[in-house]
Amino acid sequence: SMSTSTGAGSRPMSAGGSRCFALMAADPRSPGDVEVGTLGPQPLELVPGDLASPQERQLASALGIAEHRLVPRLPGGLENCHRGSKCFWSWLARAALEQVAGVSLGHLELPEMIDRLRSELAELRRQARKDASALATLRDVCGAGEAELRELRAARARLQKLETENEELRGANAGLTKTVDVLREDFKEA
Repeated sequence: SMSTSTGAGSRPMSAGGSRCFALMAADPRSPGDVEVGTLGPQPLELVPGDLASPQERQLASALGIAEHRLVPRLPGGLENCHRGSKCFWSWLARAALEQVAGVSLGHLELPEMIDRLRSELAELRRQARKDASALATLRDVCGAGEAELRELRAARARLQKLETENEELRGANAGLTKTVDVLREDFKEA
């Protein structure tokens, strides 16, 4: 079993002291500091690397994020598995990542698997932003096209009304021309 002050899963003694002062400060606190209404530190929340336990640093290294400023917190009392390639939990993690990836990643080490999925997810997010931008542009174009279509329909209705009025006026003009011709004939005869 592990000692509470120096075990693989425990926090460095210096971490407790600096965290105590952080709890008393009015500034934002370190991840995991107890807040009113919470249950305290939560597993996998991020903790500054300099406050990380050796096991948390080992986890960060296995995840390929050892150089990050913040690393995932682990619950207390964990023990390292010494079963190597026969560890169920190691295979569960690999299988879960392969399920997410949708392809076999058997030839990659865990940090490489994570890096590949992280890159793929980042690319998908970039593509989603591009697609959202393109969709917004298409919606603007479509909106402008719809406005133009409404204007064209209104113009066509006005044109049909004007053509009808034109026909009526031509008919009236023909009638007036006939009347003028009859009156000229009558005037010549008189």
